[in-house]
Amino acid sequence: MYLLHPFVSKMKLVYIDRDTNYRYYDVNQTSRLGLIRYLREMGMSIKDIAMLLDKEDVDLIEKKLVERSIQIRNEIRALRETQAAVESTIKSIERYRKTPVP
Repeated sequence: MYLLHPFVSKMKLVYIDRDTNYRYYDVNQTSRLGLIRYLREMGMSIKDIAMLLDKEDVDLIEKKLVERSIQIRNEIRALRETQAAVESTIKSIERYRKTPVP
């Protein structure tokens, strides 16, 4: 689970159930927590999320998500290249094993 404490601690509780200690927040707060979780799952740092939410700039959030998308695409490309190299090496090893020994 991702660390959300810095964000949660700043939110004013709507209600605490005395029997269960369950904390209740309003709909806007839970939406904000959902966005925070989503951004964390996308790989965004807590520091960047805090900056984005403090500015409350949807365009900036979109820009950061586009940047993350490009970063992910580049990571996928690099992983595919690594996978191709590994598979090529495996084929070379298989050919080596099939080569008759004099």
